[in-house]
Formats: sequence, structure tokens, C-alpha cells
Amino acid sequence: MLQAFGLPIKCPHANIVDEHLSPSAHIDTQRHGGPVSNMNLETLFPLWFFLCIAIGSAIANYSSTPVMTGAGIGMIVGVAPIVGLTMLCVLITWWRPDLPRCRCGKTKYGEYESIGSMLDPLTKEWWYENRCPKCGRHYKSKSNVVYEVMPDGTMTPYMKTSRWGRWVNATDSS
Repeated sequence: MLQAFGLPIKCPHANIVDEHLSPSAHIDTQRHGGPVSNMNLETLFPLWFFLCIAIGSAIANYSSTPVMTGAGIGMIVGVAPIVGLTMLCVLITWWRPDLPRCRCGKTKYGEYESIGSMLDPLTKEWWYENRCPKCGRHYKSKSNVVYEVMPDGTMTPYMKTSRWGRWVNATDSS
């Protein structure tokens, strides 16, 4: 097989291209667990972790610090950004959840039942429909506004996001 980094190459002795490893076929072999696997967080985090330990050990080896101390500092440096990013994601989700509380007050963001989504052909925006499992109210959301779907099918604005990202009543002028 003629390939370099998984891509087809021309054979220098014959003017042919290996057709069996076209770029699209190579992507498919990656996607389906072929000879080259995708890099994901499950692979990336341990590599990052051990790389930081190795760099910390190497720096300590060339200084007057013990190697184990350098490895420990490298471990802390490797874990700190991951913990920081996780805390940032939790804070952002707390600050502005994807959906506001239901009008009944018993259902919050993660408790809605998803009914489905559809693409608006005119505006090319996605509509998402959710239902409160406690009271049965239906909500449709598009961009930064959530509409309540009335029993007759009409939609009234329920909540929208303020300029700071928090949910406010749609009738508020902020």
C-alpha cells in the first residue's frame, strides 16, 4: 500500500495513485475503527497527563529539584487545566441553562422531555420542542427565545435571554 500519513501518494516509479486509499476512504477507516483511530478525550487526557509528568521530571532532572517533585508538579500542571475547564463549564451551565424553569415551577433545565427538533426552511434556524413532565406544558425554543405552545396551537413568548445570558420574562424590555 502506498501511503504517507494515511493519504495516497504517487508511486515514483509508475505514474499511478493508490486508489484503495483515497482520502475519503481513509476517513471512513478512521470512523469505523480501521487501522488509524481517532484522537478523542479518552486518549488525549492520559497522553497529556503523562506528557506533563515527563516534562516536569525532565525539568527537575536538569535542575536541583528531585525528579519525583518535578513529576508531582508536572502532574498538578497537567490536571489543573482540566479541572479548571470542567469548573468553567459547570459555572456557565449554572449561569445560563439551555432552558428556563417551567411556568409551573417544578421542572428545571435537565428535567424536560425532548419532543423533537425541526429546521425552519425560511430562516434556517432550528426549533426545539420540549415538554414539562410534571404539568404537560409544551415549549418551543429558537435561538434565545422560548415560546409556550398553547392548547390551541398558538405560541406565546415565555422567556428570553438578557444581554448577560440569564433567562428573563419575554415581556421585559431588558
